[in-house]
Amino acid sequence: MRKNGKYQEAMVEYENLKNIAPADKRWEKGYNSCLLADIWVKNPTRYEVEELKEINSKENDFCPSYSTDDYSSIVFTSCRQSEDEKDKEKEAKKSAVSGMPFTNLFESRFDRKGKWSNPTAIEDTVVNTEFDDGAATFSADKKIMYLTFCKIETGKQLGCRILAVKRKGTEWGRSRTAKNS
Repeated sequence: MRKNGKYQEAMVEYENLKNIAPADKRWEKGYNSCLLADIWVKNPTRYEVEELKEINSKENDFCPSYSTDDYSSIVFTSCRQSEDEKDKEKEAKKSAVSGMPFTNLFESRFDRKGKWSNPTAIEDTVVNTEFDDGAATFSADKKIMYLTFCKIETGKQLGCRILAVKRKGTEWGRSRTAKNS
């Protein structure tokens, strides 16, 4: 019901779940998400969300961030295959956490004709590793990109690190582990 936008009906069902299994607190998150969604639908903002067909893929694409001061370039996280991977016809390795292909960072630029370029993987074996990389954000001057890197080894909890990558002209340099990460 919630996925179909029937928030009031879904809230009733979450209340029923609360009565049946009060120790299971998942009902509360579902209930609150319906409550907020209902408020947002009834009180729209001035923002309109549009699909960027030039950039979006059928895979998981998320966490876009402007990577230049003039808003002409974005970096985002995706589990799509890069052109290099497609050319090699190799199957993407899958994350044991999500079951999806590992995520990498992609970049798209806005050209003078008003179109976004086809996204390309940021080519650096340390930025786009064989594990999950992503959720990039940038310093105020857009000269440093910060991203997460989550390495996984069988049977080990290695956690994630924050990497810092300096921009050299229009290219990204080698990544380094950020201080205090």
